[in-house]
Amino acid sequence: MSTAVSQTSSVRTTVLAAAVAVRTTAADAVEARRDADHERGANLVEYALLMAFIAAVCVAAVALLGPTTAQPFSNLNNSGLGG
Repeated sequence: MSTAVSQTSSVRTTVLAAAVAVRTTAADAVEARRDADHERGANLVEYALLMAFIAAVCVAAVALLGPTTAQPFSNLNNSGLGG
């Protein structure tokens, strides 16, 4: 009789351990998904800031180099090679 009780207790322990493992894995998956969503949002902000910085550099370059490059482009257009 004690062998049957021991086996039943062992089965219960195994089932309980498996249930805890599944619950822990599911909780970890939910937490990982939440972290991934947070990372995705953070990456979006980083890309937006990077694009804004690149746009600002382009505007500054055109503003600084515009007067210098205007004459060569005008000459190219007037010569008929500019399309």
